[in-house]
Amino acid sequence: MAVGDAFLSAFLQVLFDRLASPELLKIAQIWRVDVELKKLKGTLLKIQAVLNDAELKQVRNNAVRIWLEDLKHLAYDVEDIVDEFEIEALRWKLEAEPQFDPTQVWSLIPFSPRVVSFRFAVLSKINKIMEKLEEIARGREDLGLKEETERNTYGISQRPATSSLVNKSRIFGREADKQKLVDLLLSNGTSEGEVCRNGDKVFIIPVAGMGGIGKTTIAQLVYNEERVIQQFELKAWVCVSEEFDLMRVTRSILESATGRSSDLKDLGQLQVSLKKVLRGKRFLIVLDNVWNENYNNWDDLMVPLRAGAQGSKVIVTTRSEAVSLMVGSIPSYNLDGLSYEDCWSLIALHAFAGKSSSAYANLEAIGKEIVKKCGGLPLVAKALGGLLRNKVLDSEWEDILNSEIWNLLDEKNDILSSLRLSYYHLPAHLKPCFAYCSIFPKGYEFDKENLVLLWMAEGFVQQKQKKQIEDIGREYFDELFSRSFFQKSCSNASSFVMHDLINDLARNVSGDISFRLNDASDIKSLCRISEKVRHASYIRSPYDGMTKFEAFYEANSLRTFLPLDVQQRYFACSLPHKVQSNLFPVLKCLRVLSLRWYNMTEFPDSISNLKHLRYLDLSHTNIVRLPESMSTLYSLQSLMLIDCYHLTGLVDNMGNLIHLRHLDTRGSFKLQKMPVGIDNLTSLQTLSSFVVGENGSSRIRDLRDMSNLQGKLCISKLENVADIVDVVEANIKNKEHLHELELAWGYHENNANSQDQGFDENVLDELRPHRNIKELTIKSYDGARFPSWMGDPLLSNLARLELIGCTKCESLPSLGLLPSLRNLVIDGMHGVKRMGHEFYGDGCSLQPFQSLETLMLDNMLELEEWSSGVEESGVREFPCLHELTIWNCPNLGRLSSRFPALTNLEIRYCEKLDSLKRLPSVGNSVDDGELPCLHQLSILGCPKLRELPDCFSSLLRLEIYKCSELSSLPRLPLLCELDLEECDGTMLRSVVDLMSLTSLHISGISNLVCLPEGMFKNLASLEELKIVDCSELMALPREVSLQLLTSLKRLLIWNCPRISSLPDGEEEELPSELETLEIMDCNNIERLQKGLCNLRNLEDLRIVNVPKVESLPEGLHNLTSLESLIIEGCPSLMSLAEMGLPAMLKRLMIRKCGNLKALPAMILHTSSLEHLEISGCLSLKSFPSSGSGLPTNVMLKEFVIKDCVNLESLPEDLYSLIYLDRLIIDRCSCLVSFPGVTNTTITNLRTMSIVQCGNLVALPHSMHKLSSLQHLRITGCPRIVSLPEGGMPMHLKTLTLLDCENLKPQFEWGLHKLMSLCHFTLGGCPGLSSFPEWLLPSTLSSLCIKKLTNLNSLSERLRNLKSLETFVVEECHRLKSLPEEGLPRFLSRLVIRNCPLLKRQCQMEIGRHWHKIAHISYIEIDNRVIQ
Repeated sequence: MAVGDAFLSAFLQVLFDRLASPELLKIAQIWRVDVELKKLKGTLLKIQAVLNDAELKQVRNNAVRIWLEDLKHLAYDVEDIVDEFEIEALRWKLEAEPQFDPTQVWSLIPFSPRVVSFRFAVLSKINKIMEKLEEIARGREDLGLKEETERNTYGISQRPATSSLVNKSRIFGREADKQKLVDLLLSNGTSEGEVCRNGDKVFIIPVAGMGGIGKTTIAQLVYNEERVIQQFELKAWVCVSEEFDLMRVTRSILESATGRSSDLKDLGQLQVSLKKVLRGKRFLIVLDNVWNENYNNWDDLMVPLRAGAQGSKVIVTTRSEAVSLMVGSIPSYNLDGLSYEDCWSLIALHAFAGKSSSAYANLEAIGKEIVKKCGGLPLVAKALGGLLRNKVLDSEWEDILNSEIWNLLDEKNDILSSLRLSYYHLPAHLKPCFAYCSIFPKGYEFDKENLVLLWMAEGFVQQKQKKQIEDIGREYFDELFSRSFFQKSCSNASSFVMHDLINDLARNVSGDISFRLNDASDIKSLCRISEKVRHASYIRSPYDGMTKFEAFYEANSLRTFLPLDVQQRYFACSLPHKVQSNLFPVLKCLRVLSLRWYNMTEFPDSISNLKHLRYLDLSHTNIVRLPESMSTLYSLQSLMLIDCYHLTGLVDNMGNLIHLRHLDTRGSFKLQKMPVGIDNLTSLQTLSSFVVGENGSSRIRDLRDMSNLQGKLCISKLENVADIVDVVEANIKNKEHLHELELAWGYHENNANSQDQGFDENVLDELRPHRNIKELTIKSYDGARFPSWMGDPLLSNLARLELIGCTKCESLPSLGLLPSLRNLVIDGMHGVKRMGHEFYGDGCSLQPFQSLETLMLDNMLELEEWSSGVEESGVREFPCLHELTIWNCPNLGRLSSRFPALTNLEIRYCEKLDSLKRLPSVGNSVDDGELPCLHQLSILGCPKLRELPDCFSSLLRLEIYKCSELSSLPRLPLLCELDLEECDGTMLRSVVDLMSLTSLHISGISNLVCLPEGMFKNLASLEELKIVDCSELMALPREVSLQLLTSLKRLLIWNCPRISSLPDGEEEELPSELETLEIMDCNNIERLQKGLCNLRNLEDLRIVNVPKVESLPEGLHNLTSLESLIIEGCPSLMSLAEMGLPAMLKRLMIRKCGNLKALPAMILHTSSLEHLEISGCLSLKSFPSSGSGLPTNVMLKEFVIKDCVNLESLPEDLYSLIYLDRLIIDRCSCLVSFPGVTNTTITNLRTMSIVQCGNLVALPHSMHKLSSLQHLRITGCPRIVSLPEGGMPMHLKTLTLLDCENLKPQFEWGLHKLMSLCHFTLGGCPGLSSFPEWLLPSTLSSLCIKKLTNLNSLSERLRNLKSLETFVVEECHRLKSLPEEGLPRFLSRLVIRNCPLLKRQCQMEIGRHWHKIAHISYIEIDNRVIQ
């Protein structure tokens, strides 16, 4: 049932307003079509009179619904004609000869050949529309449609009334919500600072959320909670519903509170009675399902309620945030969807009639996939559970799983009715905006600002008085968001999504107006798009073939052409040239055209045919120039050119685009100038960048009349300014809507003013922004001083300031008095030697930098001193600064400012910095401690630093790197993490006092022979110890055992080549709580001590590149917690774990152990083992025998064998690994065969790869029984001559057969029967001279043939591969032609490499086979993209 026509009245009203505009009527009169337009309007008015009745009846009358659909399409056609009038009139104004005055121009219009032609065409269109309109007008009588002044119902089932009763046993996942709401009800609002409106005693709690989320349920749970019942003297439950009838609601409260019916007919009497009942009593009232947004109605309802006692509460459930804001004493309590587990519990409850789902294991697996359809809505979960009830067949559940939920649920279902009600209660102007969102796929994240621009382009947003249309559009969006039609994205805070069911609703209400292609299967099943479609989107793919766009040729009324990317994959895609040259000129009604992320370099001049175009997005393309014909797109509002890195210029006559409001060229850095006439674009709201041209080609004064600029503006190449008067006229200081401003100079070599620093200073002086500016960036400024306005406190909103590359400035501006400055970056100011009073603000006793939170100084090469700017006692600078970064200031000797709130300090490469102690300050006798709030301190590359403050009382993390003069640490009572790298080893003596330390990293201390005695005696809290690159360290502490580190969980020793052993013996054992032990690149360790096996908590053990170790200690099986064991680069290792592996081991990796001859006897019997990799074990010949066979509980999922060149056989019980998912055998040149025939198969195996096994003669027997196998790769196995009997597994998706010289494809393989095969690679079969037809299953989407040196022809069956999208041909030297019938029509990517004969035939335009491949969007030949 389509329900999307309720906005027709609003649509027609806008159309009437445009038809009645004086300017349009004047044009129509001059062009002598005014009579026809008046007649058109009159007919539409007659039809509009019955719209209310039609919209009511269409719900149950299909003929009326079709009548409304026809009317809607005609209304669009009328709007197109009105647009054409306005565009043509504007063209005449802009293109008129300069010597004519306006009156002369208009007097000549009727006699212009172009106008005569235009008039004839428009009259023809009007007459056709009139015929259809008159037919529709007659149809209203046949359908019995009547004129109505008002409608009271939409004909949609009203939501059923609710009551306070609830079955708690059937509710899941709401306990936390219930508790929070109960706490709100039981709290004394006034004592917690919650203020009721207007001093009311009644506290109102709004509960908001989309339809079906469970608002009524949570209210019922709270209402019936025992603690709540005891708290209130009276309770009442009222279902308010859609129509807010004050008398009905008041009576319902009275009757619910008293338990008696009331016969009172007068509202006044009802309110008096209710007031008496409630007077002085603490009550709880639930008003369920409130839609009313009229404040007067609400205020009238509250009159008797205010008689209640203090602590009375009202719960209001609503879908509207506007209702919440209007009634709530606090912000609304917004309900989230149920968790996955709770949704499944609810479905299972209803599907299995209360029985345990475990009894239906086969259905449970399918059901848990069905849960994803719920989107967290309990009402949907309940409905789906009801659909599944009494269904016990897998096929019945799979039907539900594979169906669209909107089609599953019955028209009378509560959830569908609930959602439709939400739509019908939308104001008329929001309905087309919401319906338009049907072009977004499910899960698509959209941007608010961009969606508003799309709505504007479609004419959905109507200007009101002096408000900017963008602001109105944002209000539309916010209202839809407040009504739960949109939700915040979970993955991106700046994006929004629609719930899947809301998306379904949008598609349902938009009817055949909107269309979207979701995936490749949609394209292949699609013949054509209906000519009635106005808005279309599709999922962009890397190689969009021409076939995808063929269906669009019939949609000549299309207004929106929008490629989208659901997965937000940002890479360039290919677009067939014919789409630009042939398709777009056909779509003459386009208002929205996006080609973002397409790998296109130019756009055809035929774009001028798109005269309705209002939104054009060419962002992230390789476009070099814009066609000059774009200057005739007079309706264009938004032109998006973001990150067009190759774009060098805009359209020369861009001044004609007087309706342009948004020109976004962010990231298009090659723009050299702005176009002539840009000063005419006075409607611009967005101008991301303005490039001042050389020799006056584009002058900064062109900004003068752009008073509505908003957001961010970057003015670059300011070195090209020739006249200071131009800067004055630019009027930057009065552009009050700009929030971000960037002023950038470039190189000055060719600038006539380059020698005059004073000129640049004057330019910057006149570029003072408006006081509303929030962010300011100045780059490469060439003056010696900054203007005084930069420190003016009147810039009261400036929150971020960046001064970058201003190398000639010798002093900083006075910034300390900017009241809102929070972030300051000073980078590359090489001329500044001192930061002192002038930086803070001379002669001011106020607190400088009162709001600054982050400060970064970078590349201040000459900075020597940073002194305090405050001399008066009690005045602190930087009271809020919490992050300070100082990089690359090689001459800075000391810091003397106070930073009372600093939490993070980072200093890098300040070579002359010798102390962090604060210099004494004049007039401040009280020492309040240095950096009292500092939590993180990082000092890197400060070789002269000798002293730190005596104490960092709050420091939690300290990193010191390359500070060779620093020999001791201060008092650090709270320090948790310490990193010391390339420092003096004597600093380690200070570690003993760090009693709070949890992590210690020691790295690159070259003179460290042994750790200081007693270093660890107080480090009972230490959890991680990492010792790296200590080339002289000979041993870990022995005198004082590491066992003192009772909390140590991670011990890592890397690249300490002189350490010969780990602690061993009774007094030298490793800490017992150790969970991770890594020994890496320790060349001198000969053995691992037996005490290692006593670490019962050890979970991860890694022994890497320890070449002298010959064996692992006995008792390794005693490591009962060990889950991961990695042994790599131990060439002397000959055996391991002779007594077995730890019982909990999940991952075992043995790599590059060349002398290892045997594996543990029961290696495959470890039931918990999931990942096993054996690689580079050159002496290994076989796997141990398992004796009586493997137990059934072995969980191995991944088995990798690589570079075991002497391995002759695989485990005899390989086929018993029933849980194996992935099997990789790579470069095992002595392997001859797989184990023999067995009764078991690896039923769960999904991936098998056999690579470079030169002696392998056969593949596994009964390979066709590997029912789960999806990916099979056989490469470099020249002795394999055939596949096992039975052919290939039936569910293969990917198959690679490469460099198996003696393997010749056979019909018996049954490749043509593999209906799941998508990707097939075949190569290295020199005997193959032709391509058999049976080799190619019809399901292939990707085919690659390579190294077929004798192949001379391709199968004609290629043409029939309707799913083929990618075809790669490599090293087929004799292949010289393509199939006679050509390649598949859906093919979008063709790659030909090192095929000289074929290359010649496929040359662009001139090759003999070019016509066979010209339709393909992406063609690459010998690594060169030719299309």
